[in-house]
Amino acid sequence: MIGRSFIPLTLLPPVLPPPTLKGFFVPKIPLIGDFSVSDLKKVITYDPSTGVVDRHVRKYLRNDRKIPFGSITNTFGKSYIRLPLFGRLYMAHRVIWFYVYGVWPKYIDHIDGNGMNNKLCNLREVDFQENLKNKRIYTKNTTGVSGVVYLEKTNNYKVDIVINKQKIYLGRHASIFEAACAKKSAENKYGFHENHGSIRPL
Repeated sequence: MIGRSFIPLTLLPPVLPPPTLKGFFVPKIPLIGDFSVSDLKKVITYDPSTGVVDRHVRKYLRNDRKIPFGSITNTFGKSYIRLPLFGRLYMAHRVIWFYVYGVWPKYIDHIDGNGMNNKLCNLREVDFQENLKNKRIYTKNTTGVSGVVYLEKTNNYKVDIVINKQKIYLGRHASIFEAACAKKSAENKYGFHENHGSIRPL
């Protein structure tokens, strides 16, 4: 028979299972731990004035994946510090909040935008939407103002702001100054942090 050719099922490659921990994927870092504050304080110390977390008992810090204590990870283009504790990995800023206040936070906002700065004065607990109101300016932004886009065809600036996943149109403006003022007024109205949209470290 002339036409399509078929490959016998016995010759098709087998369907491989998803990679395990020994493969390419790293398991999701847990948001909360199953240890107490007293357990935590037996194995690490934290200096609120410097943000430095150090370990003083190694035998409880089993780390099957051999990731160094205080290693740096990049999440959504931002750097954070990780801590291997009791056989699992945790974000340092979440562990610090639990260490100081005895409860696990919903979300932690680094006020200055630097995920490596874990001084206590630089950390605040927020919800998801509040956390979005203190973000650095996107690297692809070309106007220098978050939420402001230059429209070459009309030679003006379009301004938007996102609230609860909804984009709100703030009009078009003849100058970058007018556009920036419109955006800042909206940020103040909706309770954005004063550092939102600034240029900050990755």
